[in-house]
Amino acid sequence: MAPRKKPVLSCQFSCLRALEIASQNYIKNATKNLISPEGGGGGGGIKELELESSIKNVQKYLFHGMPKCLSSRITQSFLNSLQDWLLQQNMHHQDQQIELKDSIYIGLRLAEVIAHEQLEELDLSRVPKQIRSCLYGCMKKCLYLKSLHMGSGHGGWLSDSFCNRFYTPSLDQFTHLVTLRFQHDCTDHLLALVIQRNFPTLKIIDVSSSQHVSNASSEDLTMCCNLQELDLVGSGVTTKAVVFILSKCQKLVKVNAVKLAQVLEHLQPHQKVSLQGTTF
Repeated sequence: MAPRKKPVLSCQFSCLRALEIASQNYIKNATKNLISPEGGGGGGGIKELELESSIKNVQKYLFHGMPKCLSSRITQSFLNSLQDWLLQQNMHHQDQQIELKDSIYIGLRLAEVIAHEQLEELDLSRVPKQIRSCLYGCMKKCLYLKSLHMGSGHGGWLSDSFCNRFYTPSLDQFTHLVTLRFQHDCTDHLLALVIQRNFPTLKIIDVSSSQHVSNASSEDLTMCCNLQELDLVGSGVTTKAVVFILSKCQKLVKVNAVKLAQVLEHLQPHQKVSLQGTTF
């Protein structure tokens, strides 16, 4: 019997692991070195200009000339390092109610490193809310983003008017989106904003658990001529509106909606709908 070959780590894996370790060291040093000891308040001030410069330099180092196919992997490696650092900080300060210290502020600002034009995919579903909230403000720099997973937003407890003000500056910039997953916090206004700018390219939309997405969005959704997957479970869209959407979006192959069986019963004989992999 031939001896078993030991698994060999790929060159890409080794490089990404080395990058993650380097990122951890950078974050650790930056959150210490960018605080001025002679600042006021007893805890030192933040070297804002140096912080801005550091973010730009690291961003250039990581992504300048990098193939787009690797940008998402490098982005995730950096976010992993930042999450590990934040977890350590939260454990260290778990007995303190106020965690907005200079080091925490700097660490969260470093998330801006991943916001750049090369990025085509961004998944925030597993990113802690502290980091996610910071990234919402700088996503507008990702002009060529094709796949965006906003995570659960802030959990759906925000009002629609607040969500509209908070998320509009970021979502207003995208024009190449193919996939949008925005659970809990999406609203009719935000969905319309995205669709108006991306309707030719959008193929997957998931606004599940977003109660502020209502029947008013049905007309906008039918503008997506290439829409293939749609998730409306937990939204405010009624059976009647889902029937309307199905009758107009002929390329849909997967739909997830409450009482979908009843929706299909309401379709008229002349309305041809062929859903593959339909989720009930």
